[in-house]
Amino acid sequence: MNDVYESFEATYAAGMALAGEIAANPPMAVQGTKFMLQQSDTLTTEQSLLMNGMFTLMTSLKSHDLQESMRAFAEKRAPSYTGT
Repeated sequence: MNDVYESFEATYAAGMALAGEIAANPPMAVQGTKFMLQQSDTLTTEQSLLMNGMFTLMTSLKSHDLQESMRAFAEKRAPSYTGT
């Protein structure tokens, strides 16, 4: 637990803000993170790091989203992710 809120409305607003931050990330990165978290109960730290590295090599490094991230950073603009 990171935060405690005074009311349901404040809790809901904070949850929606966090959801917005997550949704702004590349879809493949979000899917990969979700997958790794789902596997974390059954893997050692070493296994988890190895699986994360393999997932990254097989997906993210070849993605258009990575190229878009680098291009957007260089052009000082917000990226536009496609999930590919």
